[in-house]
Order: sequence, then C-alpha cells, then structure tokens
Amino acid sequence: MGHERCLAGHRFGPAIRDHFLLHFIIRGRGRLQTEDGEFLLEAGDGFFIIPGEMTTYTADPDDPWEYIWVGVGATKENEAVLRRHGLEAGVHCFVYRDKDELIPYLRQLTADTTLYNYEQAQGAFYLLVNTVAADERESVAKGDRYLQMCYDYMENAYSDQLTVESLAEHLNVSRSYLYRIFKSGLGISPQRAILNFRLEKAALLVEKGGISLTEIALSCGFCDLSHFSKAYKDRYRRRPKSEQGKTRE
Repeated sequence: MGHERCLAGHRFGPAIRDHFLLHFIIRGRGRLQTEDGEFLLEAGDGFFIIPGEMTTYTADPDDPWEYIWVGVGATKENEAVLRRHGLEAGVHCFVYRDKDELIPYLRQLTADTTLYNYEQAQGAFYLLVNTVAADERESVAKGDRYLQMCYDYMENAYSDQLTVESLAEHLNVSRSYLYRIFKSGLGISPQRAILNFRLEKAALLVEKGGISLTEIALSCGFCDLSHFSKAYKDRYRRRPKSEQGKTRE
C-alpha cells in the first residue's frame, strides 16, 4: 500500500505480478499496456492488475501521474471476494466515483508508512473492490444502450478511419470506459469488436463474389490485402476465397 508521484516517463514493467494490485490515479496521466491493448488513463481513472498477467505502465512525459496503490496477496479469500463482486477476471481500467471521500481516506492511510499492516491493506482493498464493483454494475446497466450506439457508428464508419479513439470520441467517453462497455457486454475489447465487425462485412462480400480481394479489403477498412488475409484466416480458419470461385485475387 502506498502513494507515489512518478517522474516524467517513469515506467514499471513489462512484469508479471504474483498479487492483486489496485491503482487510483489522483493527478496527471499515463499509459497502461496489457494483453488487451494500450489504455490512456488520467486523474479519476484507475487500473487493476491480477496475478500472472504481463503489464507495463508508464507515466506521461509532460503530465506524469500520481497515484495511490493497494496490493494484497493472491489468497483464496481475496479471490473469493473478487468472485462475489463479479471481478474474478480482473478489470483493467475503471472510472471511480466518490472522489471527495475516497481520496482523503486513502491519503490518510498512506500518510505514515509506519502504520501499514495487513489488516489496513485488506480493509482498503475491500473498500476499493466495492467501489470498482459498484461502478461496474452501473456501467453494465448502461452497456446495452452504449453498445447499440457503437454498432450504429461502426455501420457508417467501418470502411473509413474507424479506430478505438474515434469510437470513444463519438460516444464522448474515455477509452478506459469504452473498454469496460465492451468487456462487460461482449467479453471482448473495442479493438477486437471493430476487427470482427469489419471481417463480418468482408465475409459477406467474399461470399457474394465479383470483386477482387484487394477491393474487399480496402472497402472494409483494412490497410492492405496481406493484413486482411491474415485476419480473415485467423477468424474463419480459411483463406478469403469465394466458394463459387468468383472473387478475384
């Protein structure tokens, strides 16, 4: 458990933790790199690291973050707490509420390092897990509406410069919040959802035939045929070639 004001560009990782670790950002900005991608985070956001996961997090070079962190062991008791709150798979990023009450409490706990003990760390961990879980439940309640808005936007933008950033900007939400929407609702990241959407559109054109694979790739937002072919094969376990043989290479 601790409080850290990071230097510009300070980085931790890539590393694998053997314990649970919650960070609450109280000032500044930074980046979190996980197996699901990279997330830009700022004051009011937080991130959650679970045991066995490779992560890297880096303070912004111009506005380095300051955060309070709480870590506890990967015990069966703590795993059970996370399961009860529906967080057993981890929540990489979140937006936390009740800042006026939560931050002073955490600052008080971390003000004197001689006071740290197991009970304090566990108590703070339970409080923060409750906070994260409450925000997740609220996010899930809004999720269906936001997901529909996302797919409406993708329908009109998949052939152009559709990115996670443009999708978040369209919904007027942060990338971390957008990630939560897709993870909670579909179990995938926004980046994977965009790729799947493009591949589904491309598969319809491949089946229909009559145009080249290069034209299909560019029409569905892929930068080139090589990228499209690899992504198509990974998804459908076959090369993008029409069964009727009408699609031209």
